[in-house]
Amino acid sequence: MASVTGAQAIRETLLLEFKDPVKAHVTGWSVDGNTITYDSYVLVGGNQIDSCTSLMVIENGKIVSDLCAP
Repeated sequence: MASVTGAQAIRETLLLEFKDPVKAHVTGWSVDGNTITYDSYVLVGGNQIDSCTSLMVIENGKIVSDLCAP
């Protein structure tokens, strides 16, 4: 996949990618202190387009980081 650079190019790419309804599914998670590790996948038009294991960090009740490690 090529990198998309610039606000307008990113906007156009996202509009194209999400023109169909998107469904995200979380398939499992674990909590260690203020870090949540979770597995997920994304469907567009019934086709899986992405999956990853993510690390979400919570501070003061707010998400401060949510990184996907494909």
